[in-house]
Amino acid sequence: MDSNDRLTFSAEWKDTFSSVNWKFNLFFYPSDETVELYDLLKHRLFLKRTKCGNFTIDDFYIGASLRICSRLITIKDYADSYTRKKVEITSQKSCGFIKPDLMHRKGEVLQLLESSNFKIINLKMVQLPESLANTIFEDYEDQSILTPLIEHVTSGPVLCFQVLNENSVIRLLDLAGPEDPKNIIASGSDALRARFGADKIRNGIYVSTSAENAHRDALLLFSPKESPYDYLPPVASFDESFCCVIKPHTVKEAKIGQIMMTIEEAGYQISGVFMVMLSTEQAEQFHEVYKYVVTEYQNMVSELCSSPCVAMEVRGRFEKNSHSEFRKLAGPFDPELAKELRPDTIRARFGKNCAQNAIHVTDLVEDCPLEVEFFFKKIS
Repeated sequence: MDSNDRLTFSAEWKDTFSSVNWKFNLFFYPSDETVELYDLLKHRLFLKRTKCGNFTIDDFYIGASLRICSRLITIKDYADSYTRKKVEITSQKSCGFIKPDLMHRKGEVLQLLESSNFKIINLKMVQLPESLANTIFEDYEDQSILTPLIEHVTSGPVLCFQVLNENSVIRLLDLAGPEDPKNIIASGSDALRARFGADKIRNGIYVSTSAENAHRDALLLFSPKESPYDYLPPVASFDESFCCVIKPHTVKEAKIGQIMMTIEEAGYQISGVFMVMLSTEQAEQFHEVYKYVVTEYQNMVSELCSSPCVAMEVRGRFEKNSHSEFRKLAGPFDPELAKELRPDTIRARFGKNCAQNAIHVTDLVEDCPLEVEFFFKKIS
């Protein structure tokens, strides 16, 4: 690849101090994974070509938020036809949700998505309103089961996801399999509905059926509060629960599913899920208790706001001591120590160092409700 070959995007930075929306051309050079910013308001170079963060070509797609030199830059569009042609097909988005009948195995489903090269870019556990469910299934082919289908998908929380892949819509439909799993179970198919489904209603998963529907579903399920669409907040119980955050480096390494599987297989219930890109200020506030206690504080803050993380509300399998037992499952704070003392723990398996130690878990039991509320009330 030519060292000067580059992708060009229209990007924006919202300066919270001046209330100015800065507009840029964002250049990404795949040969050495460097970035460059050109200020469109002042018509001058804002950031010269430099290595800034561990970016790869997979990080650059419409809607992506990138932390570049402490600024949260959002990609709004392609800036030229070359970039559009090169990126659009390889980074197509699709959507879906895990239905109530399969929510107890959501980690396994996400692991199958990630192992099939789908990049999870949005994740949120919600309670679907009946009106929204009717909109999603308004063109459903079998209208005879529409009423019980709507009743089922609104009977409990669902886990909504948005994924990125080459020809994502078709590939996700292939991975999901036919609506009626009875048609393929006997064939030994590896499709998700063949593995987990019972019938056309309880078939484990809904996925967008076309690129148009994927766009519509993204607007319905993941629109921010300031959009014209009704905001769908993440659910949480706020009852005898604690917080666990899958850190950005683990998300980028496609380990969301494996970590959730580990938690669920240990008997814990994940009762809330919310993928979010934290600002530096939010990360500092969340880790404030460590500021004068832990030498890794600044690195912990930098990691937490470097790219999206996944916040989870977790409830215990024990009536008492669930939080302390879960901390044993997480493992020692330092992954190197965890590998020596408790090699089967989450931090031993997925952690790198004290800042990138796979997951954050609430330390003190009295802080459990505060950390859950931070993500599922304040941030959401």
